[in-house]
Amino acid sequence: MGTDSVKLFDKALADRMLAEGRDPLVALGDEEIYLDYWGCYAEVFDGHPEGSISSLDYLPDEEEETFLLLRPDHVDRMVRSLNEHRDDLNIMDKEQLEKLERWRDFCAANPSQMVAYIFDF
Repeated sequence: MGTDSVKLFDKALADRMLAEGRDPLVALGDEEIYLDYWGCYAEVFDGHPEGSISSLDYLPDEEEETFLLLRPDHVDRMVRSLNEHRDDLNIMDKEQLEKLERWRDFCAANPSQMVAYIFDF
């Protein structure tokens, strides 16, 4: 079984790349945070949260959903769930949780930035 993860995603840059016909978005950043169960999609969300963007909508030629772009309020829900279960975390440590909080805050201050939730099937 794989572990879902998150990465920062510069949507404005990606939009420009797609408009110019460049190969899309293999990795807009090397940093990746592997998520504990308490921060994963199935635990935190009941379906796609309002305002999120599916890879199927963003890249309509794709056959399978591989990521979901999240806003800061979505990431905040993940952070709250992870903090509520801090003693039960097996994958994430304090530094990774703090990095996710920084990403949330960075995206809140920079509207072109989102967090890409990467599904690992």
